[in-house]
Amino acid sequence: MTQFDNQTDTAAAVSRKKADDNHTIVKKIGGLLWHFSFYLFIILIISGAVLFKFSDHPDKSFFGFRMYNVLTNSMKQTSPAQSGNFVAGDMIIVRVTPPEEIAVGDIITFNPGDDAEAFLTHRVIQKEKLDNGEISFVTQGDANNLADPEIQSGQVIGRVAFVIPFGGKVMTFIRDNLMFVSIMIIGILVLSVLIKYFISL
Repeated sequence: MTQFDNQTDTAAAVSRKKADDNHTIVKKIGGLLWHFSFYLFIILIISGAVLFKFSDHPDKSFFGFRMYNVLTNSMKQTSPAQSGNFVAGDMIIVRVTPPEEIAVGDIITFNPGDDAEAFLTHRVIQKEKLDNGEISFVTQGDANNLADPEIQSGQVIGRVAFVIPFGGKVMTFIRDNLMFVSIMIIGILVLSVLIKYFISL
């Protein structure tokens, strides 16, 4: 074997080591991001459950967002052109939004009447600015045949930011079994730490 061959083999070995190191780094970063996202999601879900379990205030929000359990299928997708749809058992995250920022096509949550704890979440199909400065909206569920009665800007809570499939069922379970879920999550976290510790020995 010549000196040139040795240098080539060394260069190839160094290149493979760098590639392995880069792969390891990317894998570690990916793992950290996944763990961070998972724990953040758990914290947000539990915090929201605690907030909505112990607060009776109708305007309760979490950093400008509100969480609602979907109870009906009025926003079930009925056409491929529709987007942002959800069904019973999902959770919707609503960003508190000024009425003037809401446009036709947006999905909004609003209070349809006198009951401060009753909410609907439907798509805006008409928006109009009135002579008195108020803004009126007409909404309709994507799966409904009829539009809802007209509402005023003061009844609007905000615009749907995103949907968590089955999140409503999860939230309901957590809220109804808060102590059990908290103990279970703490146990899982402790167990994962112990497993990582013994693996690293």
